[in-house]
Amino acid sequence: ENRTYCNNKLKREIILAKRHGTPLSLLAFDLDHFKHINDKYGHLCGDEILKFFTEQVTGIIRDSDMVFRTGGEEFMALLSATDTTGAVKLADRICKSIEKTPYANGKAVIPFTTSIGVASFIAGDNENSLIERADQALYRAKDQGRNRTCT
Repeated sequence: ENRTYCNNKLKREIILAKRHGTPLSLLAFDLDHFKHINDKYGHLCGDEILKFFTEQVTGIIRDSDMVFRTGGEEFMALLSATDTTGAVKLADRICKSIEKTPYANGKAVIPFTTSIGVASFIAGDNENSLIERADQALYRAKDQGRNRTCT
């Protein structure tokens, strides 16, 4: 399960951040109104959009960063040695790139966006508290209109 793998990697990165005193950030993101995309274009097209999205995100982040699909259209990115400022800049770049690059399959051009929540490691965090804060930031991004980054 990808979520378990993500949690294990996050646990390890938290240990390293504590040991070395380095920053660590987590992005929680999903595709905005993805159910509408699935309903309008079908689940096969939705799956292609998820692959396309993952390729775009992977092309933007550093090789040392890790992206995990944690649910249907839900993802997390683990950013080692990255503070909140750097994580927000990266998240904003992802949002802008996704918005500017619609998925095209020969039959249709399908624009879509993403909302991203950012949380950075603080003393006392464990993998669950860091994920929870990233999720809460994601909910704020959605509540504030989607296609944005929140901390």
